[in-house]
This record gives sequence, structure tokens and C-alpha cells, in this order.
Amino acid sequence: GDSRLVAYVGNWQTCPTDEQVAAYSHLIIASAISYVQAPNKVICSQECGVDGTVLVCENTNRQDLIDRWQSMGKKVMMHFGGEEMGSSCNYYSATQEMGATLETVLVTIVENQRLDGINIDYEYCYNITDTQCSGCKQRSSLYLDENAQIFLNLSTLNLRKKLDAVQICLIMSQWIRKKFYCYAHFWLVALDLLPDSVYYQILKARNEDLYFLMPQFYNGLTCPDKHGVDGGAMSAAGMFADMANGIFQEQPDKVVFGFCLSGCSEHDSNTNSD
Repeated sequence: GDSRLVAYVGNWQTCPTDEQVAAYSHLIIASAISYVQAPNKVICSQECGVDGTVLVCENTNRQDLIDRWQSMGKKVMMHFGGEEMGSSCNYYSATQEMGATLETVLVTIVENQRLDGINIDYEYCYNITDTQCSGCKQRSSLYLDENAQIFLNLSTLNLRKKLDAVQICLIMSQWIRKKFYCYAHFWLVALDLLPDSVYYQILKARNEDLYFLMPQFYNGLTCPDKHGVDGGAMSAAGMFADMANGIFQEQPDKVVFGFCLSGCSEHDSNTNSD
């Protein structure tokens, strides 16, 4: 059946060799971001603006590698949402006009760099019994649960529509053969996983718009690979079954578990032989 092994390629890292990517079905290039890193601080774009080109590896634009990986049968996707967008920049108060502009820019990058889709890294900072929000640095007086819910729902819906529209445009222009663009989500697991959470229900309602959902088993706030899900109340198998059947209605191929094999010692969330 359909299966996926997805590699996260940091664009600041050494470019991977053919041997290193051989086993993977998908490569996700990270990241398109709406901030710049300055000495000792992060400068966030007030308009949630994104540069028109996503660097591939070694901080360079390697279109030749994107093309090569695709010739090897890989799907190459763009990741939107760098680390500081979850800890320094607050876009929950962004207007719908800003969101629409952002969506258009992301889709244009996919077109120009001949990518196969977009992956959204979204950490929903809502409050469940004062637990989740206590670790969200970007939660401020500007934050409203309603704004976050609207952003998640509309961005998922609109990006799917805009990617589909590009597909039709490309067919009519005879630029390339018909293709289905991928749209996926990273998911901060634990409390967000609970079926009665609004986040869960939004993704369930938008399940047909998603190519796959990748729950994170690594994060500074939640490390279910070590601590279990919801305080150990749910096993990994139970979590998988809940998403495959509850969100995606018997579509297990749409669930991809995300692990950090190395490089996450800062969060104590490396998944290794221990």
C-alpha cells in the first residue's frame, strides 16, 4: 500500500548525498520564514512577508538538487514556519488580507522552484486548563483563540484551492503535465490531539484538503516519544488509530509520525537507541 518516509532537510545544513536521500519518499526543505535572524535577536516581518526564494541547503538555492531528487522519484516540498515563528513572532492577529498575500507568495514559490507542495508547521497556542499556553512564548495580549482558529481553517482551505488553481493553469498553458500539489501539516502533539480540542476538529473538517499530517514526537513542550501522549494515557498505536480513523476516516496513509533522530538534545527529545 501507500507509505511515506519523509526527511526534513534544513537549508543551513550540508547538502545531502544521493545515498542519504535514497530511502526517502519525500523531502521537506526547511524553511520559508517571515523573519530575519540578527545578532542576539529576531526581526519579524510586520506583514508576515516571505522571501520569494527558499534556499535548499548550505544556504544556497540548489534548483539542480530539487530537479535531481524529483528525477529519483522523490516528492520535494517546501516547509513554512521556522522555529522563531513559533517563539518570537506573533501572527495570530494578522488580517485576512495579509493571510491571502502570504498564501499567494507561498504558491508562487512552489511554482517557480518546481516544488511538489507546501508543508505548514503550525503550533496552536490555545489554552486547555492553563497547560499548553504556559509554554508558548508568542502568546501575548494580541492573541485570541478565535483568531488562531480562523487562521488555521482559512489558510488550509485557501492554500488547497490556490494549489489546485495553479494545477489547472499549468495544464491549460501546457507548461507541465498534470500534477497534484501536496499540502501537509506538522502537528504539535499531546493536548492538541484530544478529539474535543478545536484544533482537532478543524483538521477533521479540512481532512480532504490535507495530503498528510505529521504529528511531532519531539518538542520542548511535548516529548511523547519519552513521556507518552497525554501523560501516558494513550499509546502511539492508539494515537495513530485515532488520527487515521477519527480525522481521516480510515486513511492511515495520511498519518506520518515525526521523530528527531539527532540534533534535539536541547529539548531532550532525541529518539535514539535509548
